[in-house]
Amino acid sequence: MLCGYPPFDGDTEEEIMLSVQAEQYDFNDEVWDNVSDNAKDLIKKLLVPENERLSPKEALEHPWLVNINAADKGKSEALGLNHIKRLKHFQKAKNFKKAVLTFIASRVADSEIQKEMESFKNLDKNKDGYITMLELKEGMKNHYSEKDIEMVLKGVDTDKNGAINYTEFIAASLDNMIVNNASKIEKAFRLFDKNGDGHINAKELEEVLTGEGVQVIDKTVFRDILKECDLNEDGEVDFEEFQKCMQQNS
Repeated sequence: MLCGYPPFDGDTEEEIMLSVQAEQYDFNDEVWDNVSDNAKDLIKKLLVPENERLSPKEALEHPWLVNINAADKGKSEALGLNHIKRLKHFQKAKNFKKAVLTFIASRVADSEIQKEMESFKNLDKNKDGYITMLELKEGMKNHYSEKDIEMVLKGVDTDKNGAINYTEFIAASLDNMIVNNASKIEKAFRLFDKNGDGHINAKELEEVLTGEGVQVIDKTVFRDILKECDLNEDGEVDFEEFQKCMQQNS
């Protein structure tokens, strides 16, 4: 795993096995040059007779593994904090923008959001697919007040179930990815402009967000969302209005 092959010499499997049995190995090959002394030390302490070998507990406490785990933890915490900042920013966004980003988040490919997925997993401690208030507090406690944390949860929790689900979290993470990319904004607009006339109306918004054939009891909610970005108050959102709305910070 460290360099591609074991440190035992031999041109055939039989010769390699003889080297293993004789405990003959070295790190002289150039492929080992980039492997740290700590890593080599751990290998040396494992490639010995069983009565001399490190126990599993001792191996886990070896400086090389301790340092790797500490580095990974720091990376995870930094990644989590970065996305928490995005959550805080997202909770101030207009409902129209939240609706658009949440819909896009439900369709985005995993390959485009690897870091976001990792960050969600780090915050979702019990791995149930939701970030609860308790989990959010754990991730934010050293950086934000309890009031700020409650505001973040309330603002990002678009389905109002008291927790941040995976799609909501990805939606908040997509903000920077989309608003600073003109082509992505245009693609997002086309998703909602179902008839291709250059405008988004309340019916199109409803169909995209709920799916065709779904009965909605209160249709005024879509008109109200649309109004947030309908700058000329003509009952529709054109591309220029859509772009301005998506690029606004709040």
